[in-house]
Amino acid sequence: MGGGTSGSSDGEAPSEGGTSGGGGSGGGGGGGDGEDSGSTAGGGFESDDAPYRSGDGRVVISGYAYPNSEIVSLVDGKESVKGRADRNGLYSITIDEIARGAYTFGVYAIDSKKIKSSTFSTSFTVAGARTSTLTNINIAPTIVVTPDPVDPGQELSVSGYALPNSEVNLENMKENSPVTLKAFTASANSDGFWSTTIATNGFSVGTYKIRAKSKQTSGTIFTNFSNYLLYGVGQKAVKPRTADLNRDGKVNLTDFSILLFWWNTDGGTSDPSADINVDTKVNLTDFSILLFNWTG
Repeated sequence: MGGGTSGSSDGEAPSEGGTSGGGGSGGGGGGGDGEDSGSTAGGGFESDDAPYRSGDGRVVISGYAYPNSEIVSLVDGKESVKGRADRNGLYSITIDEIARGAYTFGVYAIDSKKIKSSTFSTSFTVAGARTSTLTNINIAPTIVVTPDPVDPGQELSVSGYALPNSEVNLENMKENSPVTLKAFTASANSDGFWSTTIATNGFSVGTYKIRAKSKQTSGTIFTNFSNYLLYGVGQKAVKPRTADLNRDGKVNLTDFSILLFWWNTDGGTSDPSADINVDTKVNLTDFSILLFNWTG
């Protein structure tokens, strides 16, 4: 049971868009959060405070996260229903009474140290009087690095939360330097906590990035990679303006999904910012920049 998504409905199946591990990777591995005003895509809002227009549809999102972590769902970038994972990390969120229309849904976890995960996001059409389900939405690990910046040769501590009793796979590299890619592993305990250290001997001064994914040591439950977390070696990390919104070295449908998630907002806490041209609005200008840099 992986970090992907399968969708179904009771009756007419929803028309699903692409999926991503979207949202920004905030400080300490935090993903995009839902505290920003969302767009009115999918029928608009019933009021300024409503996350979506009232109707007779239902969306159920389920999967695995970290034991007892808080789970937050988003509709068009705006915070919706909250829940909590059980002691095994299993969670299920039900968004009720939502009008038919096209929406972008998101979900992220907050670990016991208040670090937010990357945000999973996907867009699809909700049919009236139907239940649409998103299953196997397994939340990628959170990441914290200390110290930041780290001096060359100094030991870097890396920790976070992941699926309980899982192996955590880390990828670390200098920004824009794939030849520096190194892989590391750590083990998460029954609470999902994991930690390891990285020797920075031989690291040159500059901006580095690290990401993580996890797979339970028994069973088939796993996650996709988190978004990259930037940190500095010998200097503060430089956060570049880029259309590669999940820092995977490509500009494709995943980045497009992230852009849609923050549409008509100021980019919120997405990192890199979905407001690519930094004009305080995610709109067609940013979309044009993304298309210009498209790699597929």
